Amino acid sequence: MYLRNRTQQQTSKWLHTNFNIQRGIFLTYHFTDVLGFNKSFDTRLILEKVNKRFLRKLEKKLGFNDRTRLNRLVFIEKGKFRNHTHMMVETPIHISNVGMLKNNKESVDSNNKIVSFEVKPIREKQNGILKMII
Repeated sequence: MYLRNRTQQQTSKWLHTNFNIQRGIFLTYHFTDVLGFNKSFDTRLILEKVNKRFLRKLEKKLGFNDRTRLNRLVFIEKGKFRNHTHMMVETPIHISNVGMLKNNKESVDSNNKIVSFEVKPIREKQNGILKMII
């Protein structure tokens, strides 16, 4: 119990100092069965490529060029269950929340390795984010 509280405090401190999202979404998506249940070391590299491809498609739809990127924080979770990704992405100023959700859905639909996804809004207080991560 002590280690969990200490880990939460350290993670909270790190999030507040290094990563500040004012307007954003918390995105969770699951991979296909081949990638979802495979636990080998090479799977992590493939999942990283899938995440990178997803983010590049999303940035292209949002109108970013090669030099500017979305602010994001990505977690690949390979636990007892299915492999999946948690991602916090900042919504750009020139895009509405509805437009961001639409672009996320289009990016997920265009990727054949992602099966399902869930989106939650991020509030300004990041204590809720900490509960989602840990």
